[in-house]
Amino acid sequence: MGVLHLQLQRLAGAGIIMVADISQKRLEQLRRFKPDVSINTQKQELSDAVMRYTNGQGADVIITACPSPEIQKQSVHLAAKLGRISLFGGLPKGKEQVEINTNLIHYNGIIMTGTTQDYHATRRNR
Repeated sequence: MGVLHLQLQRLAGAGIIMVADISQKRLEQLRRFKPDVSINTQKQELSDAVMRYTNGQGADVIITACPSPEIQKQSVHLAAKLGRISLFGGLPKGKEQVEINTNLIHYNGIIMTGTTQDYHATRRNR
């Protein structure tokens, strides 16, 4: 899914494309798709890296394509003013409840949506 989203963002004209993962192996596999920044979150803080590469502004678009409640929670802190967040990765049963700072969404004008491949297939079959 990371490769798909990387390529879609490139086609959409993204300025800097950052990918993050806990797996160095997956990050190495992504290299051939030429992300501008690869972040191994086992070796560096995601928030530090995002803020460094965005000059402290945060990311304009964030796609959480992983089953991590912590990443969904952190996404609102990483988003720029008027940023967009897509919760693409579903969460495991029993971990669906995520505490999110809704003031950041409100005061920064962040748009947060959810989507899944299954939803689009279901909509087509109606």
